[in-house]
Amino acid sequence: QLMKTGADRIPFLIVESDMLERARLMCGIFERESGENHFGQIVRSKDNLWLTISRSRRDFYLGQGIPADNIYPFPMSRSSIGFSFPEAVGNIERQLPESEWGESVRAIRGNVLAVGTNERDYETLAEAARGLDVETHVICDLRSRRQAKREGLFWHDSMPMAQFVEAIRQSLFVAIPLKPVEKNFGQMGAALPMALGKAVVATETESLKEHVISGATGELVPPTDPAALRVALEKMIGSPELRKKYGIAASALEKELSAIARKSIADALGRIRSFHGM
Repeated sequence: QLMKTGADRIPFLIVESDMLERARLMCGIFERESGENHFGQIVRSKDNLWLTISRSRRDFYLGQGIPADNIYPFPMSRSSIGFSFPEAVGNIERQLPESEWGESVRAIRGNVLAVGTNERDYETLAEAARGLDVETHVICDLRSRRQAKREGLFWHDSMPMAQFVEAIRQSLFVAIPLKPVEKNFGQMGAALPMALGKAVVATETESLKEHVISGATGELVPPTDPAALRVALEKMIGSPELRKKYGIAASALEKELSAIARKSIADALGRIRSFHGM
């Protein structure tokens, strides 16, 4: 619309996390108003720069028509989280005083913690966690998960970032049970524990393959397999040495991913500045 008025072109920096679903949705809404769908034009525009959180999806984005030079890898990590949620980074760097923990963080301390709301498979986790030697706690948006509560899990609603990060720090390790969907879910839930030196047990999905490396930074299990998930949980609970080993490797990998994201931010912003000779 700006181009039609003769205005200067405005570059956009887009964090792409959902396989272009929101872009398609918005273009559909505008199409109902104007009768025109600009999805292809938006995707192919040389002015739109895309921060893509999964490097493994590069071929998908190229196939959608995004110019190769406009794709910047942006894996979830300290740098990419800080770009969108600056308050999170400070909480990674400093420990919250115990006087500010709150009841939820105190309850989570020394137990298994599962985090996240979208496409989480807490039904499988509940079955796997029943009767474990430690408790399994979940932090999620309880308004969205109200119908999915299961016995054997202890539920906590979304909390301020400082307490959320501290809950991860005080847990034994983090579990990310995902449904088998081809979408980018779970990465932030993995990146925060990794930055804190925590091991991760997760469902084996395309979206987490860059973060959770089975036998190195954590354990991966097949989707909707409570028996396999229970074995992984028991393995991690029973071995402080393994948790420490995975946590060290997870922290190192997060630093590598963070460096990639940091470079992409710098390169993309430099490119935007060059559009207007800044």
